[in-house]
Amino acid sequence: MSAHLPPDHPSVPKQKIGVLLLNLGTPDGTDYWNVRRYLREFLSDPRVIETNKLLWWPILNLVILSFRPQKAVMPMRKSGTARKTKVHSASSPVIRPKA
Repeated sequence: MSAHLPPDHPSVPKQKIGVLLLNLGTPDGTDYWNVRRYLREFLSDPRVIETNKLLWWPILNLVILSFRPQKAVMPMRKSGTARKTKVHSASSPVIRPKA
């Protein structure tokens, strides 16, 4: 690490590496359109995909969103997953608006 620092830079202690796991959301349902909408929102976020938007837009909209939602829906249907995913169902009481 010190090979990349200028000669007059103060010493930097060796850091530990950690892994942070986050749930960035879940589709509202297991049908094609809910999964497609979720993937579009998720993969359009510049914090998730850090690349040139002019390059990424056609890849996302013409390739990924044309094929991936159907591939994701099939295993959900084969496994008999309920209409809402487990994460969505578990978080529903937490995210309900107050009356």
